[in-house]
Amino acid sequence: MKIFIEDDLKLNVYSLPTKIEDEYVINYLSAAGIEENITLIAEDGKWTISSNSAVKVTKEGVEISKQILEDNGQYKLDFNDLEYDINLYSFETPIKYEKYSTTSRGEIYVGNQGTYDINYNQFGILSPHLRIYRNNNVWILESHQNGKVFVNEKKCPAKVLQIGDIIFTHGLKIIWMGNHLMINNPQNKVKTTLPVLEETVQENTYTPVKETEKNIVLYTDKQVFFHTPRFKSEIEDKTVSIESPPKEQKKDDMPAIFTYGATIIMGMSSMITGTIAVFSILKGKATLLSSITEITLCVTMIIGMMVLPLAQMKYNENRIKKKEQKRQKIYGEYLNKKKDEIQNELDNEKSILFMNNLNPQELENAIVSRTYDVWGRDITDTDFLTIRLGMGNKNSALNIEAKLEEFTLEEDVLIEEVRKITETKIELEKVPITI
Repeated sequence: MKIFIEDDLKLNVYSLPTKIEDEYVINYLSAAGIEENITLIAEDGKWTISSNSAVKVTKEGVEISKQILEDNGQYKLDFNDLEYDINLYSFETPIKYEKYSTTSRGEIYVGNQGTYDINYNQFGILSPHLRIYRNNNVWILESHQNGKVFVNEKKCPAKVLQIGDIIFTHGLKIIWMGNHLMINNPQNKVKTTLPVLEETVQENTYTPVKETEKNIVLYTDKQVFFHTPRFKSEIEDKTVSIESPPKEQKKDDMPAIFTYGATIIMGMSSMITGTIAVFSILKGKATLLSSITEITLCVTMIIGMMVLPLAQMKYNENRIKKKEQKRQKIYGEYLNKKKDEIQNELDNEKSILFMNNLNPQELENAIVSRTYDVWGRDITDTDFLTIRLGMGNKNSALNIEAKLEEFTLEEDVLIEEVRKITETKIELEKVPITI
């Protein structure tokens, strides 16, 4: 269905969706520059229009709350914020036309209730409403000063008509074709005295094909070229992302006095206790048996003070070393996979360049052998006019992106490996160079 909205300056044409469901909003921009929304609601497979708080819809002077849009329907819309009414016309598509000849007329009048060439019994049509006349083999349209006539969707009081011009007034649609015109008939209100255009169909004359002629082979497969579908790959921009390596675990650089200070103090205390016990035995103030506990504790603490810190230090060094080996191994495997991915992309680009750009020898063989490659490219192909000049190096469309910290205080061998990959120029070697 098509909708025509008519105001004082222009004719707006809208095509409604063929699938009728939910609702459809027409955004109409008035002559005053105010945008109005006309909401059509689907109901039982038909489009309906309704009055609401923003617009009053009338048909033949009677306000309607809801109305199915009919073929050749005519409605008046009164918006609250507009100082004038607009007319809405609805037509089922395709619009039906009748063809009438103009060759026997020097002028054609359109009016209402009179002896006019085209009589349109519709409110708003004046008598006469418009005139089309011939002047030096040129047809000119003139409308009544109070009439509302549109040509090619613009209000037009006068115009030299061209073939294909569309005249519209109050639901009447005339397509001007020079020696004839086409007219619709809204609600069967149109009557005309113009002669109906008689279309003549030229009879085709032919000679029956003989049976012997049917079996004649005019061309062999090698003599006929035809365009075959071309399955072509394109080189597209692609990005390979490399994640940043996990941070390296460093040895704790805290001074030994802070790490082992408490152990040393405890050991020194035990040494003092043991020394006092030994002097007491030597002076006869205590026996060996009574001081055995203090001496044992002293010896144990001294051994612990010397051995445990060294064992802990060695353990931490081994643990950090193993974690670093694991970090380098796992991330190294990850980098190798990324290198393989990069190489595969480069090989793919190289293959596409060779496949899409044959060398002179291959082209010669295609022409001599008349293979499908002779007519492989189409005007819509991006490489339709691409020519191969020779062989050389070419920058790849591949982009490598690494998420690395811009500034670090300490060097990391893995980060340096990533930088080597990203800073290496990605280039295709010995590939076809084209223009």
